[in-house]
Amino acid sequence: MVEFIIFINLFFVPMLALYMIYQRKGKPLIFNVEMLLQYCIIAACNIPFTEVFTLIFKKISGNVIPLDSGYYTLFALFSAVLLYKYYVSGLYEKYSAMFFAMCGKLCTFGIKQYARYRKACFSFYKEQSAYYSAYLKKSLWREKIAGRGIKRIIKELLPAYFVLLAACFMMFIYEPILLYSTNKNDFWFDFGIMITPLLGVFAFFLLIGIAAMSVIYFINLFFSGRLIVYKIMTLAFFISFFLLYLQGNFLSGKLPTLTGEKIIWGNYGKTENVILITALIILVIAAIILVRKVKLDRTLFHASAGASLVSFILIVALISTMMKNDAFINKDTFSATTKNFNDISSNKNFLIFLVDTVDSKAFYDVMSQDEDFKEMFEDFTYYPDTLSVYPYTFYSVPQILSGILYYRKTTYLDYSSSAYNSSSFFRNLKKNQYAINLYSHAINWSGSRNFNIENATSIRDIKVNFNNFKKQVWRYVRFKYLPYGYKQYSHIEAMDFNLCKINREKKIEYYSVDNKIVYDLILKNPTLTKRNQNLFQFVHIFGAHPLFDMDKFLVRIVNGTYENKVAASLTIIKAYLQRLKANNAYDNSVIVIMADHGISVIKYNDTEKSRLARLNPPLLIKGFKEKHNMIVSDYPVSYMDLQQVFSDLINGRKSTELFADTLCGRERTVFLYENALPIIEYTTTGKAWEIEKFTPTGNEYISKE
Repeated sequence: MVEFIIFINLFFVPMLALYMIYQRKGKPLIFNVEMLLQYCIIAACNIPFTEVFTLIFKKISGNVIPLDSGYYTLFALFSAVLLYKYYVSGLYEKYSAMFFAMCGKLCTFGIKQYARYRKACFSFYKEQSAYYSAYLKKSLWREKIAGRGIKRIIKELLPAYFVLLAACFMMFIYEPILLYSTNKNDFWFDFGIMITPLLGVFAFFLLIGIAAMSVIYFINLFFSGRLIVYKIMTLAFFISFFLLYLQGNFLSGKLPTLTGEKIIWGNYGKTENVILITALIILVIAAIILVRKVKLDRTLFHASAGASLVSFILIVALISTMMKNDAFINKDTFSATTKNFNDISSNKNFLIFLVDTVDSKAFYDVMSQDEDFKEMFEDFTYYPDTLSVYPYTFYSVPQILSGILYYRKTTYLDYSSSAYNSSSFFRNLKKNQYAINLYSHAINWSGSRNFNIENATSIRDIKVNFNNFKKQVWRYVRFKYLPYGYKQYSHIEAMDFNLCKINREKKIEYYSVDNKIVYDLILKNPTLTKRNQNLFQFVHIFGAHPLFDMDKFLVRIVNGTYENKVAASLTIIKAYLQRLKANNAYDNSVIVIMADHGISVIKYNDTEKSRLARLNPPLLIKGFKEKHNMIVSDYPVSYMDLQQVFSDLINGRKSTELFADTLCGRERTVFLYENALPIIEYTTTGKAWEIEKFTPTGNEYISKE
């Protein structure tokens, strides 16, 4: 008991201070290097502070305060409160150097006091040191470890290891593979590429867990052979594991959709939290009853058996899901590099610059209200009444480049691959001897290709960056398994497995749609490489896609606005156009500025209205050698018209000559979908932004995946 009190006084009290600091700052107390460093700083400051109080007390009362005294505990807690106040007051950042200097002086003062009272203090610590040294050599190693026997130690550690194994399997094998199996078209890798780094992530967290539980075991063994603390912690860990299982597999059905937009977490999880708290109470009561009936050791055995049963259920469910979704199938999908990004043709160029998730009206408002952008689109025709066909990127991109619609008669990967191979636009480009380059993360093109894409590479040439892969997996696991009150700390909005790409030969850079990366790529290469062959480039950037974390000058900010992100997109477009002009490649280029889809700028409670509001992207077009002030056209445009438009532009038509046969009030068709829900067909004769005029046709297309 004495040793346990000393452990509390020296090591546990600083953890209380750290816990209060994290709670005040709204951060979860998750073990990582940053938390360990802060704990060490607080512990290092807490001990000399406490010693000062004990020495002052001795000076006043004449009594020595030993480490195992309740007075020492009170002084340690008082010191922790002072440290807490110091941290949260903001003085830490302002006076950190002074603080550490003061801590040094306090340590020096403490040493001097020890010297003055060495007969009392030094002899006490000498006795304590001699006691623990003898205890460590004799009691721990000889009596408690050797005497206990390796078999018994392993037997006592096994329940904790079983629960650890089950937890790590559930979170780092089952969950990522389940995510991949049910969304395999959203990832650039296939199962064969994924499994090796995934096993590494599993081993990483499992070894950390084993090391932590082993340390707890031997510390408890050091202080007490009964291992009560270790066993209670193991039982608490099993309860936590079961609650995580409940949260991640039964209470996650109403998780927010991951569109990248900022999630209002207060709108989620009220019922689920009540269920989770109820389950916690039931499990604690059941554990207490079980301990009283069959003792703690037998309870731990039942807990490890329960963890094993859960793992078996998960394995069966995972194999079934993988087989159902063809998760084992090899993919040889398209992966874009930066090759030829800084090339330009001295003959003819056809350039499409696509900004993700931009609303047409917001685009025009930001452009017209900012002096930097007002003259940017001279020579272009702007079509505000434009409808995209789909509300999200992965269906929109193949439709834009091929004109072929997806009715879910096949898997999405089969559709997109077939669409690109059958694209009349690509066929026209090839006929007119254009070199084709596609810079996008949204090109799902598997198997053989009918067209030579110069900047394409196979995913077999990609090596996975383990650290980035681990970060992305960890973000998703936290999002799925943390209680709703803590999910906000998962930073799930920033999850991107494209950040894990490394070329095996390190000779090629993979293209990223990140705004800042593309902007820097443009600025760092002001001189374009001229080539004689006609050139087509499809450049896709993140644009105004959430999160709204960027200002007009592409500086990362907190709590930015949608308009900030639109302005950042315009800044990139301006740099792109200026580079063309500086290299005398502007006049001999067809340039199409567009978005794959829009966004619901107005927040609707109605999901249908929110999706319909995503269908009005900006479209601006300039033909070869076109010169005039910016024209705003009232033609009702649909992205279903793009194949004919692209053909006309290749043949030399100006933007003012397009859509000549388009009638006002004509019927246009769009398709709404959300994940695995059916695609629903709508038509409208109104303006693109008049969402009340959209009418469902009754046609619905069920997912084949």
